[in-house]
Formats: sequence, structure tokens, C-alpha cells
Amino acid sequence: MTNRCSPNALSHVLLSERSVRNLGIISSEVVGLLVELTLKKLEISVALIVPALVIAVALAAATAVSTNLQVKWPGDNPYVFAGTNGVNGTLSVSGTGVATIAPDRAKLSIGLFTEGFTAKEAVDKNAVIFDDILRALEEQGVSRDDITTSWYTIYPIYEYAGSRPVLVSYKVEHQISVVVFEQNLDSLGRKVGRVIDAAVGAGANQMYGMQFTVSDEKVRELKDQALASAVRDAARKAQLMAEALQVTIKGVISISESGGYWPPVPIYRSYTESAGTQVLPQMFEVTASVSVVYAIV
Repeated sequence: MTNRCSPNALSHVLLSERSVRNLGIISSEVVGLLVELTLKKLEISVALIVPALVIAVALAAATAVSTNLQVKWPGDNPYVFAGTNGVNGTLSVSGTGVATIAPDRAKLSIGLFTEGFTAKEAVDKNAVIFDDILRALEEQGVSRDDITTSWYTIYPIYEYAGSRPVLVSYKVEHQISVVVFEQNLDSLGRKVGRVIDAAVGAGANQMYGMQFTVSDEKVRELKDQALASAVRDAARKAQLMAEALQVTIKGVISISESGGYWPPVPIYRSYTESAGTQVLPQMFEVTASVSVVYAIV
């Protein structure tokens, strides 16, 4: 390919030639030699500059391309981030683990509302009925150590005559937590039903809910099992995705835990006159989640 000089460079050479001729210092042969040398120098400069410009343009185009490739997998699969330089990259996945066990206890939240014209009357009524509730629970095999007060309040009730409030009565609310133990799951459900019936029969008029659970030690064991399962789940997904991408996993860059466990609630509750309260507990479940970033090549 022939490299051409710019018009400015040629003008400079011609001007130099005229200047030398006007001065009358040297001959036309010498002038011609100087012109030829100047043109060769310009050709060499152009030959060096053009490849450099080509390389610079190529580098700029490569820089404009993102250095990370983001691939979204179908369904619930995580995102994959792989470097495009073919040397280093990362693959990010999440894993979930679950551990279950049959609960051996239930925590019930039972309440009693009473009302009176005075605060004392409302309190006295509540105290009498509460004693009846305690005796009824003990008859169902519930220890006093497993019954605790979680809420107790007294407040006035007003009605409005026009814009003026008028005090009409007082209400007392006594809320207790009752823990019921039973090793067998079906037996636990039946016992919980009998405890509810006994409390309501003795005067309880509020039921705030129940929670089936296990000891704190068992919860910690289940958390460890669920966490180990979550890590294995993440490793399985990473291997599957690496094979699909035709890359190799070299190690773990980072790992973090997220999520937690949610204690179960009863699946179903029904109330009948003849059979009493039916409670069907479900398995106690602990879940764990992890996020892992793997190094790939």
C-alpha cells in the first residue's frame, strides 16, 4: 500500500525549495536531494503512525464491550456471571435446605375479658374466672410452671353523648401462655384440643393462636442440618451450571447465610359439640438459605 503525504507537508517541502533557490546558496541538484530526503522521512512517519492508529481503535472497541457476561437462567435458577477474558470469572448461586421433625410441645395463647361498672368489679370478676381456668388446665395435666401471664391490662370504656365522652364501664384483659407437652404428634393434637375446651369451659373467651415447636436444643440441631443441606444444594446447582457453560469450578470466593426458620401453625382446627376441639398439628420445619460465589475458568 502506498503512503501519501498530506498537502500541508508537500507545501512545506515546496516552500523550502523556493526559499533555498531564492537565496542562491546551493545548486538545484542539492535542493532536489533535500526534497527527496524530506519525502522519505515523511513516508517513514506515516508508516509508523497508521498501524498505531489501527491498534488504538481496536482497543477502544474492545473496551466498549462489557467485561462481564450476564446469563439469566429459566425458572428459579440464579444468575451466572462469567468473565469474558477466558481466564477468570465467577458463578453465583443460592441454595436452600430444609430440616423437619415432629413437634413435642405446643404453646397456646389464651385470654380472658371481663367487664364491670368499676375497675375493681372488672378485676374481681377476672380473678375468679382465672382461678377456674387454672384448675381446669391442671386437670388436663398442665403444670403451673407451664402457665405464665403474657399480658394484663385494665382500661375504661366510653360512650359519646354528642361530643362529650361518658364513662360506662371498665374492661380487664388477662392473657396467658400455656405450654402443652406430648411426644406423639397425634396425641399432642388431641391434648391441645382438650386443653382448649377445658379453658373455654372454665370461662376463657379469647384464643390468640398456638405454635407447635421443639426444645431450643433441637432447634439448633435442625438449623445446622438445614444449613448443611443448603450448602450442598448450592454446590449441586453450581456443578450443573458449570457443565452447561463448559467451564471448570476452581474454588469458593465467598459464601453467606440468609433466611431463617418459620415455626409451623396448626393445619386445621374445628369446633363441634360432641367431639370437642380437633387440632391437627404439622411437622416442625427449619429452613436455611446460602449464597455462594464460585471461581471458574
